[in-house]
Amino acid sequence: MLLGLAGVLLLVRGASFAASPASMACILAATAAWSLGSVLSTTRTPLAPGASGFASEMLCGGAVLMAVSLGLGERPAWPPAPMAVAAWLYLVAMGSLVAFSAYMYLLAHASPALASSYAFVNPLIALLLGSALGGEAVTQGEWVACGVILLAVLTILLARRRPDRG
Repeated sequence: MLLGLAGVLLLVRGASFAASPASMACILAATAAWSLGSVLSTTRTPLAPGASGFASEMLCGGAVLMAVSLGLGERPAWPPAPMAVAAWLYLVAMGSLVAFSAYMYLLAHASPALASSYAFVNPLIALLLGSALGGEAVTQGEWVACGVILLAVLTILLARRRPDRG
């Protein structure tokens, strides 16, 4: 998990992202919190079964993010721009209904470490899609970061296959 986190931090400090130290600390905290929540949801505080469990997590997360947004002084523009509405609809359909449901299924049927590896893979996929579909340039350092991320996921996969020595 630490190797994957290091890969993500290398990626977001690259030329295309150029994250500030505060942003990198936020990414580190968010990834750690997500991983901890994933582990706790399978061991200590299980969710309600089915869609109600997914919905409760997303509603609580949305309420917290809305409160933080308002606390930081952000105000919604009205009426929203058509591209903003399209982006929101895409995130509701693909990010919430499809991807989050798939993640919760994976979390129920795989180890928390393997399921949480999505946090490392998503930025890599975004980078590759931006390069392939958006014509974005990828620097050598970003390719190195991608390699570190892939090595982390491979390590998690291989660790799962190793027999227990107990």
